[in-house]
Amino acid sequence: MIAYELIEGKQPFGEEKKDTREDIIAVVEAAAKGKRPKFTSSNWKKRPILREVVEQCWSREPFLRPTTIAVRKALQSVMDDLDESDWKPNAPKGDVEENFRLDAFDCGCCMQ
Repeated sequence: MIAYELIEGKQPFGEEKKDTREDIIAVVEAAAKGKRPKFTSSNWKKRPILREVVEQCWSREPFLRPTTIAVRKALQSVMDDLDESDWKPNAPKGDVEENFRLDAFDCGCCMQ
């Protein structure tokens, strides 16, 4: 999910309603049943190996998930293929404060 958030520039399931405890439970239950965030950034098309690794990490079957070594090799491959244009800063999509709110999943039911 961290790689997804970094590439997309937004929280996974950010479009889902999370105003109440029930809303949050519904999002968690949907994820447990296999719902995954949508890949909307064009960066995934530039680096398909990264998308493949992220999708493998989301596998419901632990034995189908890549090892740490496989993830590291995939990330190294992506880094090795970078060129100067990949280092240009990009403006984030939407409101940065809204995209990366630390309390996005705060339902008020957890101890602070």
